[in-house]
Amino acid sequence: MAFVNVELPDVVAEALKRLAAAEGRTVEAIAADALRDGLAVHLGAAQPEANGDHGFAAFAGDGAALRAYIAEGEADVAAGNVIPADAVFAELDDIIAGAFSQKAG
Repeated sequence: MAFVNVELPDVVAEALKRLAAAEGRTVEAIAADALRDGLAVHLGAAQPEANGDHGFAAFAGDGAALRAYIAEGEADVAAGNVIPADAVFAELDDIIAGAFSQKAG
């Protein structure tokens, strides 16, 4: 196994930390899975190993379909048909906090 040092935007690093905590996994494991899956999509692998393909197998080897999918997402962003990540994470934090308070109480 190789060691790679990557600088991430703060918002991405925080998202990784939250996801790792929510899933009970390490940040490194989450990042490794995301990189593996992303590379599989870009390199056209049939299907990533381990935790599955997270829905991206449909794009494996089909760069045009992936670009169309990305363009659709970009159009949604341009039209304002999205929820900012900070708002999603804040809501998830509230849900998690509520679950822990119910469990404790």
